[in-house]
Amino acid sequence: MSSVNIFQTGKSGLFASRSQLATTGHNVANVNTEGYSRQRVEQVTAPPSQIGTTVFGTGTKIKTIHRVNDEFVTKQLSREAKLMGQYEEKDLAMTQAEAVFNEINNEGMNRLMSRYFNEFRKLGNEPESEALRSTVRETSEQLIGDFKRIARSMNDIQKNIDIRLESSVRQTNEYVARIADLNHQIKTYEIHGGEAADLRDSRDLAIKKLSNIADVEIASNERGELTISLRDAGPLVSGSLINKLYLNSSKADVASGLPEGSMRVYLENRSPPEVTSKLKNSRLGGLVEARDKILGEARKRLDELAYTFATKVNDVHRQGFNLNGSTGMNFFKQPKQLEGAAELLSLSDEVKADANNIATALEADSPGDNRLVQHIAKLQHSKIMSNGTSTFDDHYNATVADLATVSQKNKQFMEHQGHIVAQLEKLRESISGVSLDEETTNLVQFQHAFDASAKVIKVAYEMLDTVLRLRG
Repeated sequence: MSSVNIFQTGKSGLFASRSQLATTGHNVANVNTEGYSRQRVEQVTAPPSQIGTTVFGTGTKIKTIHRVNDEFVTKQLSREAKLMGQYEEKDLAMTQAEAVFNEINNEGMNRLMSRYFNEFRKLGNEPESEALRSTVRETSEQLIGDFKRIARSMNDIQKNIDIRLESSVRQTNEYVARIADLNHQIKTYEIHGGEAADLRDSRDLAIKKLSNIADVEIASNERGELTISLRDAGPLVSGSLINKLYLNSSKADVASGLPEGSMRVYLENRSPPEVTSKLKNSRLGGLVEARDKILGEARKRLDELAYTFATKVNDVHRQGFNLNGSTGMNFFKQPKQLEGAAELLSLSDEVKADANNIATALEADSPGDNRLVQHIAKLQHSKIMSNGTSTFDDHYNATVADLATVSQKNKQFMEHQGHIVAQLEKLRESISGVSLDEETTNLVQFQHAFDASAKVIKVAYEMLDTVLRLRG
């Protein structure tokens, strides 16, 4: 009986060492796998065997194979990933916007507007000059061109954000479907106990990447299934059930400065389904904030500048007389609405057709009268923007300064957040990462244990053979 127990004891040691060697090999193979947590074999003594009053040990057995993982650090990483995604998306949009508003080659909006009024002042010195009128018209076209350039560039940035928004929603739905599938697989594998370590690592990685894209909240039940919800909006995953996001284009929104066709985000099986305003933090939140709030406000302020500028110049210009003896003409085409005023700004048909239709006088048949020109020139320094608190230049400069301030603060937050995420990654790596030195040491240890167990079986065989020979 004792020899049989020795066989079983040796066999259990062989199997245990084999499992440990296999697990160590699995760790080494996944040393560069993203999100992998090193695994350890939990080994316990096998139930003893009693013969008479003597209790014999029967070897060992594998209780479970578990992953070395700190749930608190994992949750922290997911939480901090949200903010990192938000700051990165805002930084990209702000960098593009800053390039649009940069004063390049001394031909930015400020300088072109100053030149516009200065050319009017020159015309005031020679109000009867047709050449100076042509110069005023040409300078006006340059200013109009810059309004259009900025407006179209801002529109392009917002459209690019819509493309990135569409990509982020698609990725969100992919991660949601993957997490739901992993929930089902983990439940199936763990129904009889044990831990599906690799599947849980895959799920944690998917949650981390999902958290970078969407601001989600995570809860688990007693069976280990996760419920993931979009914060303040509704569930995305509940066990193996999913609820997807989708996009639809919207009408132009003057209040938020959004152009026609901007994408809005919706959640299936929710009433009301739109969740655009609920998106905070994360990449989705950063995209929506950059498009709707930051760039939308800048675009709206640019339209306000173009609308007020054209309207005020027209109000003065209609009062004057041109070289053709006509009056009541607009200098610019009068904008019909605030939305899109910058992009639609253009000279009136009369001024575009004939520079002599530019008015300079307050009285008919007075080619030397420059009083109207002086009134137009005074508009440059008049506080007619922002309810009479700023000039055209002040309004434009404040718009650029606000963008620069938001961009700089966001860069600082992004740099700080990057340090936090890097520290958490290092902490997780120190806890869950695979150390090749440690695993190599384990391989030698488990190999020796395997060899020793094999030696036990060999000795037991020799003992049994000796007993059988004695009986023979």
